[in-house]
Amino acid sequence: MTLVRVARFITVALIAWGAFAFGAVYPWAYWPLAAASALVGLWGVVEGRAWNDPRARRLGFALAVLVVAVALQVAPLPVSWTRAIAPGFDRFFEQYQLGYTPPTTGWRALSLVPDNTLVVLAVLACFALLLVGLVRTVRRMGLDWLATELMGIGVALAVLGVVQRALLGIDSGHPLVYGLWAPTEGGQPFGPFINRNHFAGWMTMALPVVIGYSCALAQQVDRPDVRGWRGWVQWGSTVEASRLIVVGVSILVMGMSLALTGSRSGLAAFAVAAAVLMIFVARRTRTVAWRVAVAGYLAVLLVGAIGWAGADVAVNRFSVAARDLPDRMHVWQDTVHIAHDFPVTGVGLGSYATAMLI
Repeated sequence: MTLVRVARFITVALIAWGAFAFGAVYPWAYWPLAAASALVGLWGVVEGRAWNDPRARRLGFALAVLVVAVALQVAPLPVSWTRAIAPGFDRFFEQYQLGYTPPTTGWRALSLVPDNTLVVLAVLACFALLLVGLVRTVRRMGLDWLATELMGIGVALAVLGVVQRALLGIDSGHPLVYGLWAPTEGGQPFGPFINRNHFAGWMTMALPVVIGYSCALAQQVDRPDVRGWRGWVQWGSTVEASRLIVVGVSILVMGMSLALTGSRSGLAAFAVAAAVLMIFVARRTRTVAWRVAVAGYLAVLLVGAIGWAGADVAVNRFSVAARDLPDRMHVWQDTVHIAHDFPVTGVGLGSYATAMLI
């Protein structure tokens, strides 16, 4: 039991570290994160005997296939093989590297930047091990406790992002993370994240968990037999009602911070996630009244979060989508050319920025 408690605290610490350490985009942040994730995952596999669970076996096999596919991008292959698999390899380096001469013999990897792909491979393997290990052990950690801790981290991130935006401005010429750190390669920080879209992505993943937790709490609450506003006020002072209110306000704060990022993809993804969540929750409720209540509850949360942040923020961001489309079309067209030149294995994970240079 002690090991389970230690594991759950480490799991929550990993979630917090991955967010507050600048989104773990720097080596000093993602290497400790990956190593600790691998240790927790390995413990989970052994402690939970994951090999006896068909779900864990299927998930492990799928992730192993993915890891092997990435490993093939950095595996040394004969030059003739890489030329056949990636016909654009030589053409790219003729433009990228001054004085490049296509080799006729020897070995080389399929990735344009093998060192970057090796980093991705190592981090991917560690996170895959963590995921497989948690499949069997996460329920023993206490889902109620984990959801509460995740909500606490989300609220802290949201407050940090809102305060930073209010004091420093997300569109300032020299944005600083925590008001102190200037990103080494530029960016649009929001909260502790170097990229505001990464912050939105984190919230998009965390919010459905917290919303689902609030729906579970609502289903467990005894239906209050009250009449008049005084009865509702008295019921609102109970522990059950106070807990629901705290969770609801936390969701609104997290949703508001998501809206304030101005991330169109983040807002759209959250809307889709909320719709999917509504379907799952509705399928687990037996009465039409509960389904209508769930739909209304999710709609109120979505509209309330955007309204609290200021509907003009979201409207302005989506209103300029047409203006930004030509630049995005150029990026997509370049990506299509890359896919044509490297049709089988791609340019290697972590090499996209290099491929886009030309």
